[in-house]
Amino acid sequence: MLTRKKLAIDIFFSFLSPVIQNVSNLIIMFLITKKLGELQFGLFIQFTITLNLVSIVVCLNMGHGIGRFAVGQLANDVLSKIFTSIIFSVFITTTLTFFVAYIFSDKITIFLFDNLSNKYILYYLFIAILFRGFNYQNRAVLRAQRYVKIISVIDIFIFIILTIAIFVSSLFTQNISYYILFSALSEVVFALLFFIVLHTKNIRFSKIDFKVISFYLKYGLTLFFATISYWIVNSSDRYIIKHFFDVSMVGVYSIGYTITNVILLIWNAFVSILYNDLSFLYDSKQIEELELRFNKILKYNVAVTIAMISGLFIVSKPLLILFTKFSKENITLADNTLKIVAVATLFYALFLYFSNILNILKKVNLLSLFWLIMGGINIALNFILIPRIGVVGAAYATLISFFAGSLIIIFYSIKYFKIVFKIDWIVKIIIANLIMISSIYFIKLNSLLSILFVAVLGFIVFSISLYFINFFDENEKILIKKIIKKIIKKQG
Repeated sequence: MLTRKKLAIDIFFSFLSPVIQNVSNLIIMFLITKKLGELQFGLFIQFTITLNLVSIVVCLNMGHGIGRFAVGQLANDVLSKIFTSIIFSVFITTTLTFFVAYIFSDKITIFLFDNLSNKYILYYLFIAILFRGFNYQNRAVLRAQRYVKIISVIDIFIFIILTIAIFVSSLFTQNISYYILFSALSEVVFALLFFIVLHTKNIRFSKIDFKVISFYLKYGLTLFFATISYWIVNSSDRYIIKHFFDVSMVGVYSIGYTITNVILLIWNAFVSILYNDLSFLYDSKQIEELELRFNKILKYNVAVTIAMISGLFIVSKPLLILFTKFSKENITLADNTLKIVAVATLFYALFLYFSNILNILKKVNLLSLFWLIMGGINIALNFILIPRIGVVGAAYATLISFFAGSLIIIFYSIKYFKIVFKIDWIVKIIIANLIMISSIYFIKLNSLLSILFVAVLGFIVFSISLYFINFFDENEKILIKKIIKKIIKKQG
């Protein structure tokens, strides 16, 4: 079992990497929207979501099994056999996918990118898909063996290099092709670095074991439709928007998603690490410790998420005006979409977090069903709402489907564990949030510096408010005081 200290360290490094990734994504997004506009950003988004979809398909979700069955002290030869067998499977499925895609390349290009002149994007996509598939498995093995720091260091290095490369190219060209090419090449570099690290840890290419493939394929396929539903819920609306409108509207809609992904940072950090930890606690029958960790993290994450949503409501439109060259109409549309998606993200985060419960109970079929329900609601509402109220209809479809999914999974989870949603701490979060909003609402936002100032001020006011209205228990207050004293002592 992970000690609480070790768990905290792993969570920190799991959090640090997505922070850098999201900063990188935001910089790249604003470079494209400011320099090239919504049409070019739409092309970039189509490349990204298609990469995510096809990578899921070619991997057949086998990496998820690594996180469940390849944890703990396994012999290196066993790990090598698992690693090699799954990498081989990904290579075969990817090759077959490429063959089919090449035959229908013209039709796929028109469907995704509007014009055959954009066919080069499809070829960049082929490169990215192959190495993204490898990277999913590499990460799964390293994470299962608790090499979280190494993953984070590699992630941070690549994200920084990618951001610099795209920034430099933006100074010399107005062509989206370079942005997409660098994104594809980053997957290649990721794969090479991960292979090198695995080799140094004595996890190397070995004999292919088809029994291993069969075992992990069987487990992965039980969650395959859940994973596809995950993509449907998160990305299919871009294709539907493209069907009813054009690629530029995909760009307008997607900017809200990219910004609100910041909200998921804290949740993703905990979900990725907590899954393996909770699995061990459950298997060793340490239910009280499991419930304690789960509830503590739930409490703090909900508090921070609500504060972040409120902050985004205040800064979203000034942010869009500063960092895009969208028309006034499209800025208003993007702003409205962003606010709806921000609220939806809270319910989505809760769904992801509570999915840990079903995973450790090994109720993967039920989890798949919940994902399918949420995906079905999302697609149906997209086709109903988008033709009637436009792009903002996709945002409402997302909100409704996420809300429904979170309710279903929460009500099911509380049948098995003592999950705490105390009214008093929810009320305290709302009070602290109102205090924060009143402190920053009337500040004029006309520069990046003013937006950053509001973000920092809001965080400080919110945190202090939580402290003084007794959101934290006595042990937590003592810990906070110790941390503050250490910081003051170091500064002194």
